[in-house]
Amino acid sequence: MPVTHVLLVHGINSNAKWQSSIGRVLEPHFHVVKIRYWQYRWLGATKLALEPWAFLLSGIVSYWIASRYLPVWGAVAVAVLVGLVAAFLSAPVRRAGALRSWIRQVGQYTSYSRPHIIAHSFGTYLTGAALKTFPDVSAKRIVFVGCVLDEKFDWEALLRQKPKAFEAIRNDWAGKDRVVRLGRLLKWRIPDFGSAGIFGFALGKLVHNVASPSQTCSSCASGADAQIHNFDCTGLGHSDTFLGGHAARFWLPFLWRFDPVEYGDLLDCCEAAAEAYANRQDHELKVAEDELLNSDWDWAHGTLVSCLRDVVEQDPKLGTRDPEELTGRASRLFWQILDRGRGAAESGEEQERKWIVYLHPSRALAAAVHEVIEGP
Repeated sequence: MPVTHVLLVHGINSNAKWQSSIGRVLEPHFHVVKIRYWQYRWLGATKLALEPWAFLLSGIVSYWIASRYLPVWGAVAVAVLVGLVAAFLSAPVRRAGALRSWIRQVGQYTSYSRPHIIAHSFGTYLTGAALKTFPDVSAKRIVFVGCVLDEKFDWEALLRQKPKAFEAIRNDWAGKDRVVRLGRLLKWRIPDFGSAGIFGFALGKLVHNVASPSQTCSSCASGADAQIHNFDCTGLGHSDTFLGGHAARFWLPFLWRFDPVEYGDLLDCCEAAAEAYANRQDHELKVAEDELLNSDWDWAHGTLVSCLRDVVEQDPKLGTRDPEELTGRASRLFWQILDRGRGAAESGEEQERKWIVYLHPSRALAAAVHEVIEGP
């Protein structure tokens, strides 16, 4: 399986801890690159509108000059006014510096390949600006969280200019995102700034809405395929998607090009089987295993039991052993391995981290077959 890079881009006022928590889930499957920039580490919202250093320096200089001709209160008023004007005019310089930092860090990855990108808050703005501004910047699949791009961002124009700018975009929006709501106040100040993180991108030929992260797009199912989807994550806050198993359940299948509903069903089947087995509920275990083994899965190109049987029969170490008996043993190991991967992603426990690699069903299947073939 070829290794693909995933770039993680944080927002303002952030220590970027989420990059480590999400990286923990992604690293067994991708090469994770943490993109960081210092320009908005503190006073981020203020710096987007006003440049503090320009305010301070120009204020001091103007006060020194004005105090020679005006009373103190007058000199202070002049200093504040001049400082605000200078800070207002200088703010774009800091944004340009953050964008240059973004480009310097990702250049080595976009110059010879198209990475995936997961961007949060102001990181979504930098990503959109980079795609729009730099001809050599392109991506495969992009996840936006707490997106501060304009909901009317012209994706169609971008793709006309750069047909391979991106393959697909998943925008996880939440109506209760207070940070993005506050960011709307800067829409007049910053080009392409907006509130796609609380309203989604405007619907069109390229953009569809999906009512829940656990659903597939009904419009695409009817043949009207779109490259951008707004997923309604109502109830979540600005950074809540970084908690629990959201990345494992929804972002991994998106990056793998899996159907998220089918992948969710797979995780649910394995979890149900594990719970029934732990509680010695034989009937419930049989129901869960029957559904798991006899359902058609796109990733397996058919039923799981037929996929397992094919892998077992093609193994050069099979020898004279009964493939049906080994397939039966491997089927139970499969859901045990995959469910342990799900639990490891959700728990955050370091000692369980090695199991996250088995969130990919093909790897869980290969591990299950290897264990029964190598066993007695």
